[in-house]
Amino acid sequence: MDVGGFRVVLLGVCPLSQRTLTEQMNRAVRHYDLGALPRLPGSFLTFVRTPYSTYAAGDVTGVQRLHLSPAGVADSRPGQTTTPLAEATGAHLHDDGAIRVEPYWSPPLPQVPATLTGPLLGMRLRMAVAARADLLGASEAVVDEAVAALLRDRPTTLSGPRGRIELASAGFDALFRALPAATTRRSSPRLCLARAEAARQAGAVCTASCLRLPMLDAHVVAAALSTRERDIRRGRLQEQVQRAHRA
Repeated sequence: MDVGGFRVVLLGVCPLSQRTLTEQMNRAVRHYDLGALPRLPGSFLTFVRTPYSTYAAGDVTGVQRLHLSPAGVADSRPGQTTTPLAEATGAHLHDDGAIRVEPYWSPPLPQVPATLTGPLLGMRLRMAVAARADLLGASEAVVDEAVAALLRDRPTTLSGPRGRIELASAGFDALFRALPAATTRRSSPRLCLARAEAARQAGAVCTASCLRLPMLDAHVVAAALSTRERDIRRGRLQEQVQRAHRA
């Protein structure tokens, strides 16, 4: 899509309507905040061609990941001389060969009560699953079953006339689990715990820094991580999410 002289390409899943997506693209280009694009709901690769450079970014969870060559070429597949671009990070690949890498997202502080984040998390999780179900032509009943399975920390499969998608639950439960006291002093401890658990279950397929949860888009993760720790410890986040799912 051409926006204000920039060419914007998103490769992957985004649940936003065409109108809303166009508005968000225009805003990002107008303010030259290209990192706002990969922060949008969904799981996709972002490419923006500017007059003098190309901006490239993967997603927050590491499902859609880019690999950079020494020559400044971004590819979705690893190569012998490429380096994986960290999740939640974008790269400005300038035409003169210069490369500038910068994060576009950081975990929110856990300060919001579960009465607010729970319904939001439930809504966003359903939106993330439904966006993938739409690609397959899956029914609403399939979406309901998939969301229920993920909330029970179980892997699930989305199936429809146009195919199927496996949704792993690795690390998902860590977003709801009370943290050990010793870990609360670490930076983003809940995200670190979820990443480590996902990596352990995925084995050699995944590195410890890569969350790789297909159903957890940036907006889903942000809702979970912004919840107050004491509410999670008391089970209130899980309770609120389950209540929102049953509503």
